[in-house]
Amino acid sequence: MKLNDPLLSESNILEFKSCSNGRLPQSVLDTIVAFSNTYGGRIICGRKDDGQSANLTSKDLDKLQLQVIDICTQAFNIKIIPQINIQDGQLIVEIEEAAITNKPVFIAKRGLITGTYLRRGSSNIKATSEDIKRLIAHAEGGAETRILTGLNYNQYFDFQQIAQYQQQLNLDNFSIEEILFKTRAIDKEGNVTLFGLLAFSKENSLQELTKPTVCVAVTQYRGTDKINPNNLNETYIEKQEFTGNIVNQFNQVLNYLTAHLSSHSEVDNVSGLRHPQPIIPVQALRELIANSLIHRDYATYGSANMIDIYEDRLEIINLGISLVDINKLESDPPMTRNPLVVKLFSTLGIVEQQARGIRLVQDNLKKFNLPPAKFENLHSHFKVTIFIKSFLKRHQEIVSKFSNYDLNEQQLTSIIHLYLKAKSGLSTAMSNADYRHQNNMHKTNDHLKARRDLKALVDLNILIKQGTNKTTKYSLNPKYLEK
Repeated sequence: MKLNDPLLSESNILEFKSCSNGRLPQSVLDTIVAFSNTYGGRIICGRKDDGQSANLTSKDLDKLQLQVIDICTQAFNIKIIPQINIQDGQLIVEIEEAAITNKPVFIAKRGLITGTYLRRGSSNIKATSEDIKRLIAHAEGGAETRILTGLNYNQYFDFQQIAQYQQQLNLDNFSIEEILFKTRAIDKEGNVTLFGLLAFSKENSLQELTKPTVCVAVTQYRGTDKINPNNLNETYIEKQEFTGNIVNQFNQVLNYLTAHLSSHSEVDNVSGLRHPQPIIPVQALRELIANSLIHRDYATYGSANMIDIYEDRLEIINLGISLVDINKLESDPPMTRNPLVVKLFSTLGIVEQQARGIRLVQDNLKKFNLPPAKFENLHSHFKVTIFIKSFLKRHQEIVSKFSNYDLNEQQLTSIIHLYLKAKSGLSTAMSNADYRHQNNMHKTNDHLKARRDLKALVDLNILIKQGTNKTTKYSLNPKYLEK
């Protein structure tokens, strides 16, 4: 980090404190707590909000260092050990995210309710009662073990689902009640746990006894945004909500997506026959849908798991940020807030126990010549984006206009881009570089392949060539825009 960089600005993991005369402001307590409860972060003491140095002396820096150590030792409900460095006349205080068992961290004098903060963007936000409940539930081992007193499993569980789980676990010599207690789906009195409902609830018992938002909502949009510029009243094309226990949710969502995401044909090199292939590898879809259900934060019911389908991407969003550093998902050991759900999905063969799901996803996307999936923490949510190179089933009407030609997938993908842009009233002029970008063609000599593809489309009078050399552009022949 270059401290003198004028473009350096405050963020979810960075805050500036001017610390005039070598004094820490009281607000630094809020920041340390917020960093501890969220992602961790750095506090730069001796830098003003406008990025200018506060010109602290070495005496000021020594005083600040002692103050930081003192408050981290005494001011909070746990002892915090900061990493402290001096650079360019400024004190850098690095606060690590607290262990899940130590959360919530709060300012001791203010107490749990008024002294707990979370980091949201570049601000410290006082935690709500729901936030605090969620942090406590995580510290106690996750919300999945919460007991719903007074609810007997005989009324709410699907015994066929339990039998399937029993068979996978090879527990034929145990009674149903023993199995449910052993797997922590019920307590000793037969009361159901949240895990029991997640795993075995019949019909919509899970949603009725928790909240309707404990489901998966799949929404398909017309363009690359949630707003259709040609019809501002159109919010989406299609929306489905999938309920029931999470095993049923997984199966329903996977079946829906594989049915609604189109296939393209590939020629078998041996037989010469064409075989349909999905545009997104099913194994990657399975893993990501399962992960969104496994790692969802069930301590709060704020929103459903969401899967949004756009022209160019698929987004999968669930409550609960990643417990592993977002930049180390493939290398760091896995962590989960719902170990019982992980065991359930692993036992049923939905996910692998080896915890190599992220690598499996990226490898499968690479085999389909798709860009790597993008992983993000968004405040209290986790989002995965799969970039779609090909087209959805509703594009088949467009594709059918060119069924008489033997076009490859890259050519069809770019034609669809041009067609949709033209129908939106936008320019359809496309360069060789645009063609390669649309088709994720970044290898050496891909510009030559793109040139051949484009020339073939011009020869077929599908595209019209304009300009020469570096100014060459290609546009869709207007006749294909006619009904």
